Amino acid sequence: MQTRVSDVFSSNNLFSIPNYQRDYAWGAHNITELWEDLEEAKALSEDKNNSNEMGHFLGTIVLAKRDDGVYDIIDGQQRATTIYLLRYALNALKNNKDRNINIFFR
Repeated sequence: MQTRVSDVFSSNNLFSIPNYQRDYAWGAHNITELWEDLEEAKALSEDKNNSNEMGHFLGTIVLAKRDDGVYDIIDGQQRATTIYLLRYALNALKNNKDRNINIFFR
Protein backbone atom coordinates (compact mmCIF):
# COMPACT_ATOMS: atom_id res chain seq x y z
CA MET A 1 0.00 0.00 0.00
CA GLN A 2 1.38 3.40 -0.94
CA THR A 3 0.83 6.30 1.42
CA ARG A 4 2.11 9.78 2.14
CA VAL A 5 5.04 10.34 4.50
CA SER A 6 2.96 12.85 6.45
CA ASP A 7 0.26 10.21 7.00
CA VAL A 8 2.74 7.65 8.29
CA PHE A 9 4.47 10.06 10.65
CA SER A 10 1.37 11.75 12.03
CA SER A 11 1.53 12.73 15.66
CA ASN A 12 -1.13 10.12 16.44
CA ASN A 13 1.12 7.15 15.69
CA LEU A 14 3.72 5.61 17.99
CA PHE A 15 6.69 3.68 16.60
CA SER A 16 9.17 1.19 17.94
CA ILE A 17 12.33 -0.24 16.46
CA PRO A 18 12.66 -3.89 17.52
CA ASN A 19 15.87 -4.91 19.29
CA TYR A 20 16.91 -7.17 16.42
CA GLN A 21 17.28 -4.17 14.09
CA ARG A 22 20.78 -2.77 13.58
CA ASP A 23 21.86 0.44 15.28
CA TYR A 24 21.42 3.74 13.47
CA ALA A 25 24.29 3.96 11.01
CA TRP A 26 23.46 6.61 8.41
CA GLY A 27 26.17 9.12 7.65
CA ALA A 28 26.20 12.51 5.97
CA HIS A 29 26.09 10.96 2.47
CA ASN A 30 22.87 9.04 3.20
CA ILE A 31 21.23 12.06 4.80
CA THR A 32 22.22 14.30 1.89
CA GLU A 33 20.68 11.85 -0.60
CA LEU A 34 17.45 11.71 1.41
CA TRP A 35 17.35 15.51 1.66
CA GLU A 36 17.79 15.81 -2.11
CA ASP A 37 14.95 13.31 -2.61
CA LEU A 38 12.74 15.39 -0.32
CA GLU A 39 13.63 18.57 -2.20
CA GLU A 40 12.82 16.87 -5.52
CA ALA A 41 9.48 15.64 -4.16
CA LYS A 42 8.62 19.14 -2.96
CA ALA A 43 9.54 20.66 -6.33
CA LEU A 44 7.41 18.08 -8.15
CA SER A 45 4.46 18.76 -5.88
CA GLU A 46 4.71 22.50 -6.58
CA ASP A 47 5.13 22.10 -10.35
CA LYS A 48 1.81 23.11 -11.91
CA ASN A 49 2.83 21.42 -15.21
CA ASN A 50 3.47 18.07 -13.52
CA SER A 51 0.54 15.73 -14.08
CA ASN A 52 2.16 12.91 -12.07
CA GLU A 53 -0.14 12.34 -9.13
CA MET A 54 1.87 9.35 -7.92
CA GLY A 55 4.19 11.52 -5.84
CA HIS A 56 7.83 10.64 -5.29
CA PHE A 57 9.09 7.25 -4.13
CA LEU A 58 11.29 7.67 -1.04
CA GLY A 59 11.84 3.98 -0.47
CA THR A 60 10.08 1.25 1.43
CA ILE A 61 9.15 1.46 5.08
CA VAL A 62 7.51 -1.71 6.40
CA LEU A 63 5.44 -1.40 9.57
CA ALA A 64 3.70 -4.03 11.69
CA LYS A 65 0.97 -2.85 14.06
CA ARG A 66 1.16 -4.50 17.46
CA ASP A 67 -1.81 -5.33 19.68
CA ASP A 68 -1.07 -2.22 21.79
CA GLY A 69 -1.37 0.04 18.70
CA VAL A 70 2.36 0.76 18.41
CA TYR A 71 3.95 0.21 14.99
CA ASP A 72 7.15 -1.83 14.83
CA ILE A 73 9.42 -0.63 12.03
CA ILE A 74 10.37 -3.85 10.25
CA ASP A 75 12.20 -2.35 7.27
CA GLY A 76 13.35 1.18 6.52
CA GLN A 77 14.27 2.09 10.09
CA GLN A 78 17.29 4.16 8.98
CA ARG A 79 15.15 6.24 6.61
CA ALA A 80 12.25 6.46 9.07
CA THR A 81 14.52 7.57 11.92
CA THR A 82 16.18 10.21 9.73
CA ILE A 83 12.83 11.57 8.50
CA TYR A 84 11.57 11.73 12.07
CA LEU A 85 14.72 13.55 13.25
CA LEU A 86 14.53 16.01 10.33
CA ARG A 87 10.88 16.66 11.09
CA TYR A 88 11.68 17.22 14.76
CA ALA A 89 14.56 19.59 13.96
CA LEU A 90 12.51 21.58 11.44
CA ASN A 91 9.58 21.88 13.84
CA ALA A 92 11.92 22.99 16.61
CA LEU A 93 13.43 25.63 14.31
CA LYS A 94 9.98 26.79 13.20
CA ASN A 95 8.83 27.18 16.82
CA ASN A 96 12.02 28.93 17.96
CA LYS A 97 13.93 30.84 15.28
CA ASP A 98 16.94 31.22 17.62
CA ARG A 99 17.67 27.50 17.57
CA ASN A 100 20.59 26.52 15.38
CA ILE A 101 19.98 23.06 13.91
CA ASN A 102 23.41 23.15 12.24
CA ILE A 103 24.93 21.92 15.49
CA PHE A 104 23.62 18.46 14.58
CA PHE A 105 25.71 18.36 11.39
CA ARG A 106 29.21 18.87 12.72
